[in-house]
Amino acid sequence: MPELPEVEAFGRWLLPQIRGRRLETVTVLKPRLVRPCSASEFSRALEGSRIRGIQRRGKSLLWDLMSPGGHESLLVSHLGMTGSWQVLSREDPLPRHAAVVYAVGDLRVVLDDPRQFGHLRLGAAAVPVLGPEPLDEAFTPERLGRVLAECHRPVKVALMDLSRLAGVGNLYASEALFLAGIDPTTPAD
Repeated sequence: MPELPEVEAFGRWLLPQIRGRRLETVTVLKPRLVRPCSASEFSRALEGSRIRGIQRRGKSLLWDLMSPGGHESLLVSHLGMTGSWQVLSREDPLPRHAAVVYAVGDLRVVLDDPRQFGHLRLGAAAVPVLGPEPLDEAFTPERLGRVLAECHRPVKVALMDLSRLAGVGNLYASEALFLAGIDPTTPAD
């Protein structure tokens, strides 16, 4: 599953290629990934919008959009277990598991999701409530200590609790604990 570093990398890679571009068409090939609206409502809500920016929050990418009428909107994308973003030319064939395709100028931005565990949601209400961001400058070892001191569960479970720490999943929790020489079953506090 893409965790904080992979999602951050996707955002940094995508943004320079698509910032300022307009979503000319939005084609939903796997409707179960757009929530809670229908595929046609999703497409209508996004088509014509200009991409102003992309930020990461936890394991989600937040797409800052400006509608043709001048209204700001937010698209929240989560890659699930196997999702990835691809930028293709209009002539390139779509990947086998293409779920959603944005036509932006001479490019197509494609959410490819073989297992269909990802999702795309509209609006600020779709942004998950998360704990502190590990990449934030204000995040310090002391802050991590305070977050963990309030939890009696095993430290690995506490690190993966997104309400305590944004974006850390099984892989990075396991690796960090191994490198620190901490048994994952040790109580977090």
